[in-house]
Amino acid sequence: MKRKFEIPDKPWPSVVGAGVGIVSTLMGIGGAALNVPYMTLHSVRIHQAIGTAAALGLTVAIPGMIGFAVIGFLFGENGSSMPPYSVGYVNLLALAVIVPVTVLMAPLGVRMGHKMHMKKMRRIFSIFMIFIALRMIYEVVRDF
Repeated sequence: MKRKFEIPDKPWPSVVGAGVGIVSTLMGIGGAALNVPYMTLHSVRIHQAIGTAAALGLTVAIPGMIGFAVIGFLFGENGSSMPPYSVGYVNLLALAVIVPVTVLMAPLGVRMGHKMHMKKMRRIFSIFMIFIALRMIYEVVRDF
């Protein structure tokens, strides 16, 4: 017998995954911001949810990056307004800096996460989510 809040059977994980990918790409945030609350709501431990979301982040980031490159290349303003070394809306120089730094810092994040208690990690993640929400509200309000 299933517990009340286990992750649902197929096709729901795929549907939720596609939705998270689309929404997080459009919002410009990592999929973890949406995947972690979904998994913890369904009785996955916060440490496992964050680790899984980090791995899933790659599956959100790569198609998103390809999409932004293609859309920017086909429909974007060519050349003048884009930073140097850009392909569409993807800046290759930023990519070349962000990817190695992320890979190098991931083990440090894992060690820190395993040393933290679940309650503290939930609080930190909640503060992170509040920060993202406030930033999005600011972005909308400042344009008015």
